[in-house]
Amino acid sequence: MTTSHPELDAAELRAIAGRLMLIAEQKEAPGRFDEEAGEDPLFGDEFLAKLAREEYDLRRSRHCFLDEDLFAEPAWDILLDLFASDVEGRKISVTSSCVASGVPRSTAMRYLVELEERGLVRRNCSEVDGRVHYLSLTEHGTAKVKQALRHYAAMRLRREPREFTGATILQFVK
Repeated sequence: MTTSHPELDAAELRAIAGRLMLIAEQKEAPGRFDEEAGEDPLFGDEFLAKLAREEYDLRRSRHCFLDEDLFAEPAWDILLDLFASDVEGRKISVTSSCVASGVPRSTAMRYLVELEERGLVRRNCSEVDGRVHYLSLTEHGTAKVKQALRHYAAMRLRREPREFTGATILQFVK
């Protein structure tokens, strides 16, 4: 028996199937998901890191079609890169972050100072080489980036973040 859902297109159904696969993986490996820690089974850190990397890569690829100077959101590019890199277990230097921002180093540095002043990013000195500084998101920065990415993911599914739960997904696949 096939149930038709005209309100959903193929891309939305694939996205829902992807979230269901994530739930199934978490059921098979219970240690990966800790409800007590407040992790989100649908939009967990690994999923959000992939989404951040995808968004970052898509943003970087626009210059293939249009002049790069038309697009500049260095703060968001820096935040996306830092979030994904943190989840992937990679450290990001100030120099690397400036390159990732897609703007001149002086402009990127101004944005880094602004991100630090707003409590989103912190600068840490390398334990090996005092000339090298690494960047990381603060707890506040991580929470804000996750919030934005969850909202973005939910928008892609045309659902409000607070309504997007396992039960909501299951109503579409019954």
